[in-house]
Amino acid sequence: MHVVQQNSKLQEGLFGVTLLLLILAALTSQPIVLAVISFLALVTLTGHFDFFTTTKDHRFLNEADLSLQILLLLIAVLKFILLSRATIV
Repeated sequence: MHVVQQNSKLQEGLFGVTLLLLILAALTSQPIVLAVISFLALVTLTGHFDFFTTTKDHRFLNEADLSLQILLLLIAVLKFILLSRATIV
């Protein structure tokens, strides 16, 4: 028998934090802020695998959160690299 797990408050909170960080990453152009957001993206990605027990679960919140986590990480890191162009002195 397959037991359907309901969304918990932690999972919904993590999804909200991910959305907030994604919006901040899209709007900011300061490399320091993007570096912090990149670090937090790694932390929230780790949290995803703690709060969502399996990736085989095809509920909307699970799939949406994982997709947004990966998108957040890519946007934050790539935008940080592009904005903090290292110059050779």
